[in-house]
Amino acid sequence: MNIVYLRVSSNEQDAGQQLRDVMTMVKGDYEIIEESASAFKHKQVRFNKEVIPRIAKGEIENLYVWDSDRIARNWRQMTKIVDLCFNNNCKIRTFTPSILNDINSFNDENAINEVTRKFIVMLLGAVAEEESRKKSRRVKKAVRIKDGQTVSFNGNKWGRKAIPERTRKKIYDAYSKGVSVPEIMATIHTSKNGNSKPIARATIYNIIKDYKKNAV
Repeated sequence: MNIVYLRVSSNEQDAGQQLRDVMTMVKGDYEIIEESASAFKHKQVRFNKEVIPRIAKGEIENLYVWDSDRIARNWRQMTKIVDLCFNNNCKIRTFTPSILNDINSFNDENAINEVTRKFIVMLLGAVAEEESRKKSRRVKKAVRIKDGQTVSFNGNKWGRKAIPERTRKKIYDAYSKGVSVPEIMATIHTSKNGNSKPIARATIYNIIKDYKKNAV
């Protein structure tokens, strides 16, 4: 079985681009696992509960991710995950250029390969951790509170553009009629800069949840 793991840091973000990119690599049967969580804060609930145990059981042949930082944001976490995959014949495949793709060829358990692999993974995790820290500092410097809303330094509203209410209602109406979420993903899109844009699975579930809550 192949797993496609998609992670965004917040519900306002959309994993649609990750999905389009990663799917260009996937071959054979696959399952998509998506969540909104911070890898830096170790809150990847679905990854830890649904992916890690299956890797440990040898059930996953390939783990597809958009970038290596989708699965870990520090060297300790990165080393633990890569070692688990390596020891259970699970290959990590990333869309963006990553040395993790090259580690898949280290199938010889001799001492030199093992030391080299561990050093590379530690370095990769350390870089991801530092990049996350720098990004956090940049974001904190770039935003401010104005009239109770978070805005950018220039005064623009912070965050991604919300899904239009008309599209949200269309999604819930389709769901109410028995249309599955994968079918909704394939048929109902939003737009960005005049171009059609798929809606992430997590976003669709959140829209459905909001409508159900408001209906009570």
